[in-house]
Amino acid sequence: MGLLALAFAMIGTGATAQPQAARGSTIYRCGNTYSQIPCENGRTLEEAAPSSAQKAREAQAQTDRIQRRADAMAHERERLEDRASGQRPAIFEHPQRQSTTSRVDEARLHKPHAPKRQTAGGDFTARGAGEAPAGKKKKKQRLD
Repeated sequence: MGLLALAFAMIGTGATAQPQAARGSTIYRCGNTYSQIPCENGRTLEEAAPSSAQKAREAQAQTDRIQRRADAMAHERERLEDRASGQRPAIFEHPQRQSTTSRVDEARLHKPHAPKRQTAGGDFTARGAGEAPAGKKKKKQRLD
């Protein structure tokens, strides 16, 4: 039983361990994935040519320029943060308001008010709808 399993394992491994060149350099796009195995409704893509040494140097030079610029921006930000940390918080104080009123106007504005009139009994009396306070309204006279 063990020999049979070993034989199947060796056959399966041999089938999947083929060198890449034997399969070819065709790439298939199957929906959102790429595969070297053909699939249903898959499109054939050509394998990109290996990048030349010149293109690799140009790409590395561009990456280095971007990294230097990012480092410079980070250094500038840190410098500005250090300078700002030494400053006090920004507080806007309003200037003292200058008085536009004269003394006569101030005296008139701050004069004491007359006290409120008290009700007859001194207490509040709730009345129903349509009831008039006693003695306040005069009845209309009829013209007959």
